[in-house]
Amino acid sequence: MQKQYRLKDNNIIGSVVKRRVCARGTFYNVYFQKSDKLAIAFSVSKKYGKAVERNYAKRVMREICRKTLNSLPCVKIVIVVKKEAKSASFVDLQKDLIKQIEYICYKESKNEKK
Repeated sequence: MQKQYRLKDNNIIGSVVKRRVCARGTFYNVYFQKSDKLAIAFSVSKKYGKAVERNYAKRVMREICRKTLNSLPCVKIVIVVKKEAKSASFVDLQKDLIKQIEYICYKESKNEKK
């Protein structure tokens, strides 16, 4: 994923999560907030596993998001991995994350019509 889409500021990530507007899935919680440009952050807790496992989970999320960047609205997104994702296959992870992204697109398109 390109650098222009990365969300790195901890204060902004915290404000997105504190709003508690999210799409909950089997393997991911996806928090989002309306913005002027698209920005994505990935979060994997240390409880998930060692660094190798956490980095792999982030690489999987980046790959899935890279394929869906064109369909995303202008929002700030924080994707938090659940422990259940550790034992899931790539296809299952992809289906779950795409489902959450479609929900975000639906919610944002609904808000724009108001």
